[in-house]
Amino acid sequence: MNNPSAAPGQDEVQQLRAQVAALQERLQASEENYRQLFDAAGVGIARVSLQGRFIEVNQRFCEIVGRPAEQLQQLGFQDITHSDDQATDQALVESTLDGQRSRYTLDKRYVRPNGELVWVALTVALLRDSKGQPLHFISVIEDITDRRRMAEAMTSAKAAERANKAKTEFLSRMSHELRTPLNAMLGFAQLLRLDPANPLNPPQTRKVEHIEQAGAHLLAMLTDVLDLSRIEAGGLPLSIETLRLSPVFDEAVALISNQVRQARLELQCTPPDEDVFVRADQVRLRQILVNLLSNAIKYNRPGGRIMIEAQALRAFVVITVTDTGAGMTQEQLTHLFEPFNRLG
Repeated sequence: MNNPSAAPGQDEVQQLRAQVAALQERLQASEENYRQLFDAAGVGIARVSLQGRFIEVNQRFCEIVGRPAEQLQQLGFQDITHSDDQATDQALVESTLDGQRSRYTLDKRYVRPNGELVWVALTVALLRDSKGQPLHFISVIEDITDRRRMAEAMTSAKAAERANKAKTEFLSRMSHELRTPLNAMLGFAQLLRLDPANPLNPPQTRKVEHIEQAGAHLLAMLTDVLDLSRIEAGGLPLSIETLRLSPVFDEAVALISNQVRQARLELQCTPPDEDVFVRADQVRLRQILVNLLSNAIKYNRPGGRIMIEAQALRAFVVITVTDTGAGMTQEQLTHLFEPFNRLG
């Protein structure tokens, strides 16, 4: 006869087996989800033993340190840490094991096999079992190399800006300090040359004229330094207004007319029409015209010509200064806008 109690026992076994199978499936699914998250994380993750050896690492960590997982599992974290950062890292590990903290964070450097350094932001937590005994460390590693480089570049840029500002202030101050005694020297040289009570003989006059010419040249260079320093410091005063152009032309031509006569050059000025206006700073516009005309005189040939004209083109005015000098080579043109470079 069949045992009536056998069937329920088999049912219970089958139910238990089904429950175990379901638990195993859920556990396997959970492990697969964990593995996918572990490997797909955008930051490096590593499980590290209490002795500092790598137990498990994800793909991102391998990419950060430039080593395969199989190799890392044969190494400790100190093996790939920069020597200057090892002492700090080890001290934090020991204080965590002593119970002084449960986690720590620091910026450190790893060394890749090719010698390249990579900066990381490292966060380490100590995991313990149910009895509070340490199990292993979990580390999260973020590559911050680009961020560090950007911060260093910004620091360098700020330092360069401070140095440039200090240089500009120094140039401005020195230009002022040098111009005062230089103007006095030029004034006394002029008094010597023009003193009717004690006239100079021709050789003395020529020497005094050399002093005046050299002083005027130095004064012009100091003015260039002062203007450049003001521009760099953003302190060059400008007064932009609507100007009739013909009076500015007349003023500039009047200022260099004596130089034109002394150099025995011909100046051909085609003044703009009376109804031509521009938006500009009158002092700076006149200064630009005088500088262009002075260069046209300085670098011209004996008996040469200088032409200055202005032409209105729609919303703009084109001012042209032309001379019959030797001109510039292509090599000189490449250095045209270098400060204080007089192109030989």
